[in-house]
Amino acid sequence: NGNFESDQTSWQNWSATDNQGSIGQEARVDTSSAYAGTKALHMFDSAAKVRTVWQDVTISGNSSYTITAAIKAQKIGVGQARIVLEWRSGGTVVGTANLGSDTVGSTNYQIKSGTFSSPATATVLRIKPMLGIVVLGGDNDAEYWIDEVTLVKFQPVISLVSNGNFESDQTSWQNWSATD
Repeated sequence: NGNFESDQTSWQNWSATDNQGSIGQEARVDTSSAYAGTKALHMFDSAAKVRTVWQDVTISGNSSYTITAAIKAQKIGVGQARIVLEWRSGGTVVGTANLGSDTVGSTNYQIKSGTFSSPATATVLRIKPMLGIVVLGGDNDAEYWIDEVTLVKFQPVISLVSNGNFESDQTSWQNWSATD
C-alpha cells in the first residue's frame, strides 16, 4: 500500500503519542493532494516534535534494494522531511539510510530514488516517512506529503545471448561464411 489508496493498511503508528504524552493527528491519509491516484500520506505539525509512521517489509540480507517515492514538503523551515530506512534483525536496528532530505520547502512533488545495500543480518526493512522540525518563533505549520512508495529488489541483468559482446570472437554465432 505504498500509494495509500487502501488508507492506513500496512502502515503502523497512526495514533502514536508524542513526547509530551498527548495524542496527535499529525499523520493522515489525504485525498486533496495526491501525486497519483486519489490518496497520499500527509504529515503536519507546528511544534518541535518528530512525527513518523512506518511499514515493515521482509527483505534478504546482503542484497540491493531501490526505493522510490514522490515527496512534497512545505513550510518546513528548519528541520527535515525524509524517509528513514531502518534495516532490522529481530527488534534490533542493524543499519540506517535516508531518502528525500533535500525536499525542504518544495511546493511540488519531487521523485526521489535511492539504491541501498542491506546488511548481512537484516531480515526486515522498516520504511519510515518522518517529519522532524524545529520551530524558531512564529507559526511554522510544517507539512509533508508522500505517495507512490515502491521498493524493488535489485536483480542483475543476465543476458540469454551467448557471447553478445563478441569477447570470444565468433563463438556462439553462426553463418560466418555465408554469401548474399
